Amino acid sequence: MCTFYANILGSTYHDSIIKVLKYANISNVRFDLWIPYLEPLKDNNQLSIIDGAVRKNLKANLVQQLGILFVGWKGQRAWDKEIEYVAFLDTLIERYKNDIPYWEVLNEVNETRYSDSISIDSTISRYLPLLQLTYIRLKKANPSIKVTSTEFNDVYDGFIDVMSRSDCVKYFDILNFHIYDKPEKLQKRFTKLRGLMDKYQWEKPVWISECGMYTHEEKTFPNNLISNREI
Repeated sequence: MCTFYANILGSTYHDSIIKVLKYANISNVRFDLWIPYLEPLKDNNQLSIIDGAVRKNLKANLVQQLGILFVGWKGQRAWDKEIEYVAFLDTLIERYKNDIPYWEVLNEVNETRYSDSISIDSTISRYLPLLQLTYIRLKKANPSIKVTSTEFNDVYDGFIDVMSRSDCVKYFDILNFHIYDKPEKLQKRFTKLRGLMDKYQWEKPVWISECGMYTHEEKTFPNNLISNREI
């Protein structure tokens, strides 16, 4: 799955990515639906950026589109701007309910507890209401839509445990996972994740929607590589 964001949607770079994906026979693409800094509800033309991306993706047979809803909202969190969040969400659903089959709610919520200095329980208590209402709205608009959870890049920090004890698992169809680590650690993480599902008696498919793995033999990065997130 390839991920790209709003700053390249509609650009020639987007066209270049599509060519590469077609050449590689990849039909899965993940991209940004969430551009609140563009004030899309005040200027409907701003949504044409997303419209163009969706049309280009469909024309290129990138039918497995995953739209990203972001936790950030104009310098705040989506749960602190619920009225605006719902209004924008409803606009997106009305426009794309038949074109985008997968919707991600919300990007990397587990990371916000560090920047916001709040507990995992507090983070989940903020996330759950938005996850629930987003899931219900999407399913009502198109029952075939699949909802993916926020992403996890750590199975050892207790976040999935707290989520599993809440009602969160009722309101997504696919568990989203990010991995920026050595490939050797991937199997261990999935073994741990499988154990957590068994412990709390739930099961969902798991998608890796972002990854960056450093496989070079040297311990230091080659000069032409900036960071393991760009490999």
